[in-house]
Amino acid sequence: MAVTADVVDSAERTGMRPREAFEFFVLLPFGLGLFLGAARIGAQQFETVGHHMVYASLFSGLSWACYAVGCKVMSWLLRPWKPSLLVVLLTGNIVGGFTLWWPCRDVLNLAFEGFLVPGSSFGPFWPPPADGLGSYIAITLQGIAWWLLANWVDFRYRRVPRFGFSPTPVPVSDGNPTAAAPLATDPAGAPANAAPASTPASPPAATGGDPRLVARLPANLRGGEIWALEAEEHYTKIHTSKGNTLLLMRFSDAIAEMEPQPGLQVHRSFWVSRRAVERVARVEKRWVVQLRGGLEIPVSRSYRVTVQSAGLLGGSAMTED
Repeated sequence: MAVTADVVDSAERTGMRPREAFEFFVLLPFGLGLFLGAARIGAQQFETVGHHMVYASLFSGLSWACYAVGCKVMSWLLRPWKPSLLVVLLTGNIVGGFTLWWPCRDVLNLAFEGFLVPGSSFGPFWPPPADGLGSYIAITLQGIAWWLLANWVDFRYRRVPRFGFSPTPVPVSDGNPTAAAPLATDPAGAPANAAPASTPASPPAATGGDPRLVARLPANLRGGEIWALEAEEHYTKIHTSKGNTLLLMRFSDAIAEMEPQPGLQVHRSFWVSRRAVERVARVEKRWVVQLRGGLEIPVSRSYRVTVQSAGLLGGSAMTED
């Protein structure tokens, strides 16, 4: 988690897919809250276990969301200093807790105050009570620990991008990581087929007149046509006739390695192959390039001239109406 990386400017993508975001920001915190509530863990006691479970679930879910907003803000504010992910997570937790979670907690406590057993009450978030300062610090550190641990596991083992930071790459085909081949060891003790630490500048030459990028594709995608390239923060997503894969390389480098296959950039995050284009159409008030296989690529306003100059519209103008 102490890895340092540039935070990438991406207006279209956050790095987490919808399913990954749902699992991390909904299933995980609410599941944790249900467990804590069922175990009656907490400084307050409720009339029933059910009330405790609902309160703890909402408590965890809302705090998770507030911390995430704080981390997103801090990743942008600290960007010039290229902070580590750990710094972003810690500062984001503090900023989100004091600016967003504080008022959210007060509203949640007010809604559940009537379900507390007599003699139990909600303590103030700030300033901490002088008679229970040690307990307050322990609970605060516990919350920070849960946040850091969950992010570390998601980033390190599930390899889910986090607030502009990309984890160690794993080749992906059709959204599923490909199984890693067993490593063979040479006489010197080094793995014979171990992958290099970083993507090589020049991959092995592809056969025939294929673009050099073909040599980077996993074996199960070889032989298919590359239809489009899509920028995804530190990665480039390769759309092929046999499926998709993610490669750790710059979008501009991927485009350069598509030569001599003809194609054009139609968006700051998309390049399309001329061979795959079926037509350019207006879909729901936006222009898209429709490729074989049903893939639709958006055409941004700044690239409309490029699309028209390429003759994909047969000389027609790309109007707003």
